[in-house]
Parts: sequence; structure tokens; C-alpha cells
Amino acid sequence: GHVSTKNMNDLTPVLRQYWQIKEKHKNELLLFRMGDFYELLGDDAKTAAPILNIALTARYRETEKEMPMCGFPHHAAEVYISKLTQAGKRVAVCDQVGEVGRGIVDRNVIRIITPGTILDERVLERKSNNFIVSLYFKNNRFGVAICDLTTGEFEVGEIAELDVLKNELARLSA
Repeated sequence: GHVSTKNMNDLTPVLRQYWQIKEKHKNELLLFRMGDFYELLGDDAKTAAPILNIALTARYRETEKEMPMCGFPHHAAEVYISKLTQAGKRVAVCDQVGEVGRGIVDRNVIRIITPGTILDERVLERKSNNFIVSLYFKNNRFGVAICDLTTGEFEVGEIAELDVLKNELARLSA
């Protein structure tokens, strides 16, 4: 799935742009906006297609430049993004930010979505709590902030022992 710099010159300007952006987002699945679709290429496509239950196709089929790809309509993005995050994947959403016209359109990653940052009520599990936890360690003590995204309940505290912290986190995930 990775394109070396010597191969970059063989690519179309759009694919070169894709790989330059992907280079900065190695830990995320890159959703690359192409017109009315988000496309995933290379290893990202191989990872995403089975999770999303969509067809894995390829660009440059049956050539040495063959590249796996898959995609979905942009208007259904939230559904597909939620499937990816529920599978534990990080997602970088790369949108068209420039004028569509002559030449290559500017694209930038406009947001990164991780399994722990989903706030969409359609995606959050309603029958259970959805916690986000922040920890801070200083002077052999843990500062702990816990927010339940479902109810809005918020707690802060200080814990001195690692075992007590582990038990508290285990209680939240039960």
C-alpha cells in the first residue's frame, strides 16, 4: 500500500496529492473526497472494505501500479465513519477546500475522528454510559477528570495509588 517517492512521478496529480496527505496521517484511515464520494486507497482500502461491507476494487487493474481502492457516497459518511470507529479505527476526513474548476482542487484533513471522540447521538450507545476520561500525573498522584457523554455528569478527583486508579477505570468500563 505505500508509494515510494520514486513512484510519485508516475502518479496523476490527484494521486500524488493523496499520498502527500496520507504521509501525514499514517495512523488514520484517510477518507479522501473525490466529487460526491470518499475514497480510500492502498492498505486503507484493504482494511476498510470488509469493515464497511463494500466492494474492494482497484485502480490500474492488472498493471504493476495496481492499487486497491474502495469508496462510499459523501452524504452517507457518518454511517460509514461510525462503523470504522466502532471497529476501533481512527479516521482522517480529507475534504475539498478549494474552488472546483481548473487544475487540482485543494484538499485538507478537516477532522480526525477516533473511537473515543464520537459525540454523535446516533452513534453513541444509549443504553450504557459513554465516558471520556482525562488523567494527569504529577508528584506521584493522578488527577482524574471523568465525563459521561450520555448524561453530562462530570467528576474530578485525585488518586494516589495506581491500583485504586485501575479499579476506578475498571468500574467505569463495566
